[in-house]
Amino acid sequence: MSPDAPPSHPHASSIASGVLLLDKALRARGIDPAPLLQKAGIDFSEATRPGARLPSAQVYELHRLSVDATGDSCIGLSAASQMQPANLQGLGFAWLASDSLRDALERLVRFSQLINNVARLRLEETAESVELVAYDLDKLPDYPDSAIDMGM
Repeated sequence: MSPDAPPSHPHASSIASGVLLLDKALRARGIDPAPLLQKAGIDFSEATRPGARLPSAQVYELHRLSVDATGDSCIGLSAASQMQPANLQGLGFAWLASDSLRDALERLVRFSQLINNVARLRLEETAESVELVAYDLDKLPDYPDSAIDMGM
């Protein structure tokens, strides 16, 4: 896994459970995800395999197709509402074991490459807050907004 892979890079990959979340969000709206998965080149049985990763370009294409099919540019938020700790495997359970929100965010930043090796995260501390920042997204022209919504 390349640490700095752009979305179109052959080593750019994402945790497959994001596909499962989009599948649920589409089904909740009465949309059959099978044609969209096929068009994006995603084998749903592969996405359900524990620990599976998929090429980011395929996952991002599914996001774009999902936005088109629903007419909802915020479909990523609907998908995120389906999130359970197990969707992120060990990281999800590590979050549950965190002593504080800050500890959980630090774990997210440290292990974000397990979710997606494309996006970059950091924490920025001000006198009033600690902010989770996704950065270098301008260098990722293929990164759909719905994927950002789902991830945040």
